[in-house]
Amino acid sequence: MKKIFYILPFFSLFCFIFADKTLAKVIVQEKGTVEIAKDEVINDDLFIGAETVNLEGTVNGDVFIGAASVRESGVVNGNLHIGAANMTVGGLVSGNLYLGGGSINLNKAEVRGSVISGSGILNIDSESSIGGSLISGCGTLNNQAPVGRNVFIGAGMIILDSKIGGEARLGGGKIDIGSKTIIGKNLSYLIEDNEDFSLSSKATVAGEIKKYEAKPISPKKINKDLSRVASVTKNVFKLISFLGALIVGFILIKLFPKPVLAVSEQVKNSFFKSLGIGLLVMVLAVPTLVLAALTLIGLPLAGIAFTFLMLNVYFSKLAIGISAGVIISDRFGWKEMSSYGKFTIGLLATYIIMKIPFLGFFLSILVTLTGLGALLIYYKNCLKTK
Repeated sequence: MKKIFYILPFFSLFCFIFADKTLAKVIVQEKGTVEIAKDEVINDDLFIGAETVNLEGTVNGDVFIGAASVRESGVVNGNLHIGAANMTVGGLVSGNLYLGGGSINLNKAEVRGSVISGSGILNIDSESSIGGSLISGCGTLNNQAPVGRNVFIGAGMIILDSKIGGEARLGGGKIDIGSKTIIGKNLSYLIEDNEDFSLSSKATVAGEIKKYEAKPISPKKINKDLSRVASVTKNVFKLISFLGALIVGFILIKLFPKPVLAVSEQVKNSFFKSLGIGLLVMVLAVPTLVLAALTLIGLPLAGIAFTFLMLNVYFSKLAIGISAGVIISDRFGWKEMSSYGKFTIGLLATYIIMKIPFLGFFLSILVTLTGLGALLIYYKNCLKTK
């Protein structure tokens, strides 16, 4: 098991030393303004974290900005990502524009891709243009700029007065579609009160105009839907957990085949002994760690011990999975099956057992304690042979 304590630090050191520092230009400035001047050209991706950012130059790459206030009037030959309380975009963005903030203004901006935003207020003037789609969720949205493709908006207040190449889907508390509006396909909208929807007689809609009714949803249906979502989410996380455990198990089998086999044999041959030791350690560990932490002097040691304990709690189900796979393969005479195949079958059986209604919780505890005990017995035997 010593190998892993050498592999991890050297791998981390390798990543730190040899990481390519030319992959992007990074600017971090806690106070003041970061200026990218008009005559400045950056041939790389750009990351900026600052109080205020003023970007007037050219960036031949993607740009990521996080700041309190941002003003952009340069050229971004890539995607532009901004998160700020207040921002004004007035330059050229050859890719997509991703915005998140309190107040957003697009003044004389040319966005050749799509605009995707979430904000309190979004204002887009008539001298701006969007080549792709406009997708937004905000408090108030006022768009006067032509949009090459589709518009999908959900907002408290929507003002739309421009040409849209594709369809428009709107949902809001109030919707006002002005006289300059030309929609190339369908217009679909969802609004609670008809009086809050206004469509100018001079506006043009090439396709159909569809209104969707906002139907009240019963609390019973909401609870049912939430339960279904919770169930699906839980199963997805279970699947991710299983796949993660499977990968970790494969790595352990590859790097430490003998220790893995030894722990498996310990579970198989001394199940109740492993269970008893695992139970004893878990009962004693919590009060011992708490007391050590309270002394303050023992706090670092308690932290290390707790981390070691949690790692072994995770490894415990892997130990049971390996042992279960060996038992199942022996039972059905699958002698030619590889260690990886046995582990996969055993781990799957372990996860299925832990999913049994009512009993699953207690079986999970049983798996954890037994696997933990087997690992600790293995560590003890290793120390004896030193």
